Amino acid sequence: MQGKNFLANAQLLSVRNFTSAAATGIVETVVVDSKDFESVVAMVQLGTTSTANGLRALHGTASASAGLGQVLNSYVEGISTGNVLEIYRPKKRFLQFQCMREASTKLGSFFVWGLGARVMPTTNSTAGLVTSRVLVSPETGTASSTA
Repeated sequence: MQGKNFLANAQLLSVRNFTSAAATGIVETVVVDSKDFESVVAMVQLGTTSTANGLRALHGTASASAGLGQVLNSYVEGISTGNVLEIYRPKKRFLQFQCMREASTKLGSFFVWGLGARVMPTTNSTAGLVTSRVLVSPETGTASSTA
């Protein structure tokens, strides 16, 4: 029986970290393949809240970003520093997310998760992307750099 822990049912598909100064313009994730997931969730951190900033999704049947179209009603206004958009049961296989910066703002991290994995458990230890660990009923003790 598979556990109900988050990391067994989810996979981090894309991470972008930003340390740049405030700017305007569109920042995109890579195009992600949603075929192995029931849902895909994008999370972006904005440095400035503004209705002129936001998050939107694009989708299509090919993995090239040039062939993607906007997902109807997918725009989330940046009225909070944390913005989340979930595409549940996408109708098209390939998704990309865009952070729209009309008002000058810094960006924090931009994450895209695949949730409800059809093949479990998922693998989240990918060099340069994410390192993960799942602890089941852990004991009290010292968290050290060695296992």
